[in-house]
Amino acid sequence: MSAVLMLVFKDTILGLIAGFQMSANDLIRIGDWIELPKYNVDRSVVDVTLTFIKV
Repeated sequence: MSAVLMLVFKDTILGLIAGFQMSANDLIRIGDWIELPKYNVDRSVVDVTLTFIKV
């Protein structure tokens, strides 16, 4: 049963773990500049939560 739950919620669990790691290690802060040429994004960070970064 736990293996099925892990498969179903795999992305959610990994996203939360990544969010905890970003918060604990202080990898990104509000006001940091982000460039993602693949998505044509060059902006500053407005909000950081456990599940997303708003630019």
